[in-house]
Amino acid sequence: TGIKDIFRSLGVQRVVVGGQSMNPSTADILAAVEAVPSDQVVVLPNNSNIIAVAEQ
Repeated sequence: TGIKDIFRSLGVQRVVVGGQSMNPSTADILAAVEAVPSDQVVVLPNNSNIIAVAEQ
C-alpha cells in the first residue's frame, strides 16, 4: 500500500516489493519487466542495495 497504490493509480503495471531486509533479486526484477506488455519499461530502484541488482 502507500506508494504502490499511488504508482498503480498512475498506470504502473508491475511493482516488485522489497524492503530493507528482503531485496529483490535480478531474476525478480527481470520477471517483472518481461511480464509487462510494453516495449519500454522504467525501473525505479528505491534503495541503494537494489541499484546494483537493477543495473544488471
